[in-house]
Amino acid sequence: MEFYDFAHCIHTLEHAKSAREMLKGIYDSLKIGGIFFLAVPNAIFYDDLIEELFIDPHTFHFSYDILKKFVTSIGFSVEYTGNPTEPDIIFLLKKRSNVCMAFIDEVNIGNENFPNKVKNNVKFYKENIIKNRLNLKKSIYMLDKASENKKIVIWGGGRIFDAMVSFGDLNPSKVYMVVDKFLSLYVDEISGYKLRNPSILAGEDMDSILVYIASRDYADEIRKEARSYGVNHFLEFGNS
Repeated sequence: MEFYDFAHCIHTLEHAKSAREMLKGIYDSLKIGGIFFLAVPNAIFYDDLIEELFIDPHTFHFSYDILKKFVTSIGFSVEYTGNPTEPDIIFLLKKRSNVCMAFIDEVNIGNENFPNKVKNNVKFYKENIIKNRLNLKKSIYMLDKASENKKIVIWGGGRIFDAMVSFGDLNPSKVYMVVDKFLSLYVDEISGYKLRNPSILAGEDMDSILVYIASRDYADEIRKEARSYGVNHFLEFGNS
């Protein structure tokens, strides 16, 4: 079965019926020394989490440490990793030779308290998300007040925006427009709001615009691009 020099699995492992069987199948298909690029969503329990982490189509959820131990237990060596705190876990792996496939020492996280730590994280998430969603209405109230003097542009049509609509009672009459650089390429509307490309801002009076950054991971990138259009007034999720 060792046919391939390279394999990739991008945002797929989290949908598997058996993550181990999928990884084992890729391992068996690679030649010794073959390279495997793997990327999955990173399960990070942010303090300001309002969006659902355990979303329905995902059958598995991975942290950086868990996935690193998991892939090495299959028989891969880790050649490169992305930043453990970024929204995606990224590994460049290599198929090792002479590996005992009994899934022994390396499958252990190396800390007997680790299962309890994970359990406590999930408990914190459960309690924290309820509190944060209640507090979200305070941010929406600030947007409502700001809309008396500014045109509110929400930048980001992802899960944070969805939570603003679903749990923050966002008022459509207070929102001038919703923009998203990537989603606008594929859909025209989201959560009942018309979705536009940020380039539409080029024709706006920037003194009248306030951009609400509905993103955690790409806030700096959004702010930089918004400033390229001349935007100077911002509110940001988590800081409002």
